[in-house]
Amino acid sequence: MFIEPVARFRSPFKTKFGIPRQAGLVPELKGRIVFEPRFRSADAVRGLEGFEYIWLIWGFSGNKPRSAASSVAEPTNSVVEPAEAQRTSAESLRQDQRPEKAAQRPEKAAFQATVRPPRLGGNERIGVFASRSPFRPNGLGLSSVRIESIEYDAKDSDGKPIGPVINVLGADLMDGTPIYDIKPYVTYADSHPDAVSGFVDDKEWRPLKVVFADEVTEPVEVTIPGWTKADVAALKEVLAQDPRPRYQNDPDKVYGMIFNDMDVRFKVDGDVLTVVGIKHPKAEA
Repeated sequence: MFIEPVARFRSPFKTKFGIPRQAGLVPELKGRIVFEPRFRSADAVRGLEGFEYIWLIWGFSGNKPRSAASSVAEPTNSVVEPAEAQRTSAESLRQDQRPEKAAQRPEKAAFQATVRPPRLGGNERIGVFASRSPFRPNGLGLSSVRIESIEYDAKDSDGKPIGPVINVLGADLMDGTPIYDIKPYVTYADSHPDAVSGFVDDKEWRPLKVVFADEVTEPVEVTIPGWTKADVAALKEVLAQDPRPRYQNDPDKVYGMIFNDMDVRFKVDGDVLTVVGIKHPKAEA
């Protein structure tokens, strides 16, 4: 099967570090779904304005592939017509089945049957299919996000039309993540409020208290060009989720993450996270 991205996600996160571990944990975190040129059609999202949430099927593009078996395609700058895509895929399959090609194919990576979820402290192992770990046989993710608005006449920084663009809230995706499909969230079929959630129900989790060190001037939105109160609120919510690896508890260690093009530095002592610096990554120390 050949599938190609229909869109790219635009996010405040340029790297994996700091991204919420699940969609919805930071409800006001803003993101944008920008369609690939071939799929930029107002007709394709007709009726979507009547839904409050959508499902995103996406690829873990920030992970190094563990297997050569993936048939999920990354987009190029050229437009691939459906017939051409099918023909190319079929030709590649026929070539790969030739004896000389089979001998050249790299061996698949060993199947990793268990993972260590952060919710369990990063030490206890469970089955990969009982987790939402990004390290999966097929690097696909599923997220439910809230629709904020749909821009039918959206333009890029050069003024070129790129609409429709779907603005969403609460996503857990890195900037540039490929989106392979979008489906409406339907309450009568998708909502199970009384469902049992396995080990997640047994592990109590509390958000951190986020404070700013004296050297970090508040209000931050005044000192950082282009930032708003909403950006600062989203940053606090992201940090409250404790972005650190679960096995690290050194109160003197300074962590860093890129958020909205700014380098955010912080420490964690107990249940208090202290922001010790916010600056542009290219700024001199």
